[in-house]
Parts: sequence; structure tokens; C-alpha cells
Amino acid sequence: MHTIETAIVMPVLLLFLLLSVCVCLKYTEQISRHSDTLREAFLEKRISNTDIARGGAVLYETYRKHAG
Repeated sequence: MHTIETAIVMPVLLLFLLLSVCVCLKYTEQISRHSDTLREAFLEKRISNTDIARGGAVLYETYRKHAG
């Protein structure tokens, strides 16, 4: 038989895991979209390697800010 603590803790943990996955997917989608834009622009010669490096730095800073 489950105790009241288990009945409360398990749904809270499952909710936390679900929210964590949703947040990760949201930022993964944004980063993927941004990197696709950079790749397409480079292939079309609209930006240089320096611009791509700068964009990579922005992606890294965004990741660090949201990853803690």
C-alpha cells in the first residue's frame, strides 16, 4: 500500500520531469533553428566565418544563461 508521501511526491516528480523535458525541447528547437539560419546564410555567402563565430558565441551564451 502506498503512503500519503508517495501519493504526493510521485506526481510532483513526474510533473517536474515533464516540465524539464518541455523546456529542453523548446530551447533545443530555438538553437536548431538559429544554427540552420547561420548555415544557410553561410552557404549563400551572405555572412563570413567571423559572423558565424559570433553567432556561435551568442548561442553558447544563451545556453549558459538558461542552463544555469
